Amino acid sequence: MKQSGECPKCGSRNVSCKDLYIPMYPYRALVVARQTTPLFSESSPLDVYICGECGFLEMYARTPSQLIPKPKSSE
Repeated sequence: MKQSGECPKCGSRNVSCKDLYIPMYPYRALVVARQTTPLFSESSPLDVYICGECGFLEMYARTPSQLIPKPKSSE
């Protein structure tokens, strides 16, 4: 869907990328996060691809490298 612009469920090309917001005030974009310490986390906004025909959606982390722990160097 992200690459092809086509819905994998119904084959429609009526696909759009939107930000997804939590319906409360103040509106905040939905993010995915990884806890790094008890007080801090790394997060990434989500890109949401929605089919305008069947309603199927896919979500992708906009900055996935922030969510994956960095490998520890073996020195």
